[in-house]
Amino acid sequence: MSKEDYSLRTDKSNITKLTKHRPITTEHLRLYFVKSDSTNSKIAIRIPKKHIKLAVVRNFIRRRLLNQFRDSLHNHGLDVLLTISNKIHSAKNEISDILMQEWKLCIQQLRKL
Repeated sequence: MSKEDYSLRTDKSNITKLTKHRPITTEHLRLYFVKSDSTNSKIAIRIPKKHIKLAVVRNFIRRRLLNQFRDSLHNHGLDVLLTISNKIHSAKNEISDILMQEWKLCIQQLRKL
């Protein structure tokens, strides 16, 4: 499947639809989800510039999260909005490792539901 098959637009209607429900929350991540009509899952990733300054790091994190999503939740029929909720005070090469650990915890909690 191509990248477009997994992407969910971060427009106002999708964000409003997803944020109505209670999120799964970790220290730095918020994961909103809703059951989709189709069997394919889609994800929208929001990384605010004020939380992670460098665009290189933001894009690297986005790619890693999307790849992990493809491997673990691609056929669960969910629409997912993943946002970074807090600023991460760490070296730029450690930020993605911290977020990936929290993402894996979110996935485990999501599978239990």
